[in-house]
Order: sequence, then structure tokens, then C-alpha cells
Amino acid sequence: MLNRLLEPYFIDFAEEAAAMDERQQILKLAESYLLFVRDNASSVRFFIAQMLHDQRLSESLNEQVLTLYNGYRAMLVELIASAQKKGICTRQTAPDSAAAFLLSALNGLLIEYLFMGANAIDPERAVAMVGEWLFGPSGTSSSDGGAPSA
Repeated sequence: MLNRLLEPYFIDFAEEAAAMDERQQILKLAESYLLFVRDNASSVRFFIAQMLHDQRLSESLNEQVLTLYNGYRAMLVELIASAQKKGICTRQTAPDSAAAFLLSALNGLLIEYLFMGANAIDPERAVAMVGEWLFGPSGTSSSDGGAPSA
């Protein structure tokens, strides 16, 4: 039953990612995370409440959620490292630290959305901020190859 409840939490965009560079993949991961939270707020609230209050369910739930979270984090670390190696990423923070910072920001936005609802930050604006932080002012554009706009 728990696996069925967690099914929507799996992000599978391998086919779509094949046509994207690292910058586009990172931004897509951030966007997917934020849109998922927006579209599944009640489910997210349920899992957070279970993890915080129900010790019997928490151990297996924590394990499942941590597995998903660690997979998402590992993907970000790998993409950031590759983007840095290719010179796509202007931020030279260690990839694991940059991923931890981004996840902290995304998790903060998750909490903001759960408390503020429609008044929370717009996912598109948040993704733009992720792009600017990692890739510089033109980091959110996927059509210009990262070149500054005129």
C-alpha cells in the first residue's frame, strides 16, 4: 500500500532528459519538484504529518522517502558536476554543497506553499532564481545556449 501511495513521487524523465543539456535538466528537475508540490499539496501534507507523528509508520515511510530524496539529490549532484566540468555552470561551489543548497531552497518553498497556498512563490519565478543562482543572469533561458541577452 505504501508503494502505491508513493508512486506519484517518482520522477521519471529519462527520455525527455536525453534531449536536454545539464542546465535544462536541472531546471526541469526544480520545476517538476515545485509543480508536484503545488499539484499534490494534500498528499505532501499527509506524508509530512505521518513522518512527524506516527512512529510505527514512520520507519518504513522515512526509508522510502529518503530513498527517493537521495536519488533526486544524487541526480542534482551529478548534473551540477557535469555542468561545471563543461563550463555551463558559473557557480563553482562543490556540487554536493550546491545540490544541498538548492534542495534546502526547494524544501523551503515546499513549506511556504503548504502554509501560504496560492500566495506562495510562483514555480516559474522560483525556477528562474535557481537558474540565475547556478548559471548566471541568462541561466534560465533554454533557447539561447546560455548567451547573455542583448
